[in-house]
Amino acid sequence: MLHHWAEDYCAVICFITELWYPASLSSGTLHHWAVVRRITGLWYAASLGCGTPHHWAVVRRITGLWYAASLGCGTPHHWAVVRRITGLWYGASLGCDTRHHWAVIRGITGLWYAASLGCGTRHHWAVVRGITGLWYAASLGCGTAHHWAVVRRITGLWYAASLGCGTPHHWAVVRRITGLWYAASLGCGTPHHWAVVRRITGLWYAASLGCGTPHHWAVVHRITGLWYGASLGCGTAHHWAVVRRITGL
Repeated sequence: MLHHWAEDYCAVICFITELWYPASLSSGTLHHWAVVRRITGLWYAASLGCGTPHHWAVVRRITGLWYAASLGCGTPHHWAVVRRITGLWYGASLGCDTRHHWAVIRGITGLWYAASLGCGTRHHWAVVRGITGLWYAASLGCGTAHHWAVVRRITGLWYAASLGCGTPHHWAVVRRITGLWYAASLGCGTPHHWAVVRRITGLWYAASLGCGTPHHWAVVHRITGLWYGASLGCGTAHHWAVVRRITGL
């Protein structure tokens, strides 16, 4: 059994690294370098610390630069990352009202206004309009115009009621998930519960998803293609079915 497990472990390693060496993934080992090569294209036996070859290979992947400087504010790496995000090279921090800040705001909202994202400000409303299609100067609190716009997006309804159990909004959400309108909670054994179970497993049995129950096996069958009454413990039929799915072995 131990030999069988070792073979599966190596199959997973081989799948990730293309290597079969039974060594750990610690720094300097063959597996470690295979992973490093996948990420950086380099094989150097050095850590990923700042200034090392691996570090710069990763930096080059992210920024297109090889400079031996930290990613601190104002350094070349920092600005390379900023340019990637904002399209700008300005030597300012991303603090509120700076050019980088507004470049990010424009990316999110399409606006350049020098106002915070606080409730009622222009940025706030630009974000609200993106979510709801509305410009109303009201909070997203329950019952407000924004709130209902969001509710309509989710449920298709405009009712001025909370999403509490039994309210129209609640049932609209339930119908979206289960296809049912029953006025019962999603507790185990209730109609909603079984509608959700049927969606996941294709079964209607009034049993828990505990190991060995019909629901449990329906889920196992979905994942592994097997119906065996055994746990997914190492070496069992389910375990190997999962291993085969992952590794092809």
